[in-house]
Amino acid sequence: MDAVRNIIRERVILEQLDHPFLCRLRFAFQDNDYMYMATDLMLGGDLHFHLNRESIFFSEDIIRFWFAELASAVKYLHLKGVVHRDIKPHNILMDDKGHVHLADFNIASHLHPNRLLTSNSGTGYYMGKSNP
Repeated sequence: MDAVRNIIRERVILEQLDHPFLCRLRFAFQDNDYMYMATDLMLGGDLHFHLNRESIFFSEDIIRFWFAELASAVKYLHLKGVVHRDIKPHNILMDDKGHVHLADFNIASHLHPNRLLTSNSGTGYYMGKSNP
């Protein structure tokens, strides 16, 4: 049931967001068996793909540009009370103009006053160290 809860939470979160560097939810619907969510089409692939291409070098200016776009998106999320919880190259998609967009809100959470987010969520390799 966690998977169903995550999908419903993802849809609710995406319906509340509108930022140029987030993959936006365009529409969603469901039938008796599945829920469908249509988001922005990102023709540039994900950042993981680009980082693993041979003979590709990204200038410091490009890296700073992408980082600024992602920082803007994360700041917006936090102002909306949302924590993504799984920022990694696979979840950073590129449009056809070279802008980055944060995607995959499957394990995102709303922040609530007086409630800590204590579960270990995310992709292990990209997670910060846990405090003992």
